[in-house]
Amino acid sequence: EGGGERFFDRCTALYQPGSIFKIVVAAAALEEGVAGTDSLFTCGGTKDNLIHCWNDAGHGSITFSRAFAESCNPAFARVGLSLGAQKIIGYAGKLGLDNQSVTGYPVTPDPRQDLSLIGEPYNLVNSSVGQGPVLVSPVQVTAMVNAVVSDGVYRVPRLVKEVRKSSGGAAEEFASDAGRQAIRPDTAAVLRDLLELATDEGAGKEASVPFYGSAGKTGSAQTGNSKQSVNAWFTGYAPRVNPRYIVTVLVEDGASGSESAAPVFREIMEQILRFD
Repeated sequence: EGGGERFFDRCTALYQPGSIFKIVVAAAALEEGVAGTDSLFTCGGTKDNLIHCWNDAGHGSITFSRAFAESCNPAFARVGLSLGAQKIIGYAGKLGLDNQSVTGYPVTPDPRQDLSLIGEPYNLVNSSVGQGPVLVSPVQVTAMVNAVVSDGVYRVPRLVKEVRKSSGGAAEEFASDAGRQAIRPDTAAVLRDLLELATDEGAGKEASVPFYGSAGKTGSAQTGNSKQSVNAWFTGYAPRVNPRYIVTVLVEDGASGSESAAPVFREIMEQILRFD
């Protein structure tokens, strides 16, 4: 890669999230009572009149839980329409997808991240599945999953704890964020169930970590370069009981979140847990 590319910080750069944004839509739907785990939706596959599903034949009648686990686009487009743009914007903000700052690390805010664009005409359906104007950074996604793991408490991510003088004393300390309740604890608990289902039986099977257990969500955002080229995501946590680690994987020009990102997540997690 070119010299400039070498120092490009992808952790704080903006990308379309694809289906990992369904975590936001699911949080909003559960908290607002728009959908429960057993709510039924219809999916017409490539013939669906709202948006195409990756499952060409369609999922037919599908519960909200399975729609999340299998990453069904038409179901989530319908959830998004029921919620309306303002609710989705609100929950995306609560879960930190409008905060680009990292404690102890300078990030120049990128003005292209503008959640209000979800509310512009014709953007809601695409936004509900993490396409259109929705942009997030890998660090923001990780902080969002941390809120789900932390019973709904969102904390601003922190990279540096303290800066020390050469003499050994602390020159500057960066306190950790006390956090704020972004979503209710019961909403967070249901989201964890959904993330587990996605890894057990859904699109995230390749991210399954033996013995410790893991949970998470795939995403495949079309980059527009070609139909084949996607930004492939997986974000999730391990172990299942008392989670200690969150890993977000983004593979540029990948095949899909299931094929490209989920196996990388599993490999990283297995190594981390082995050292633990």
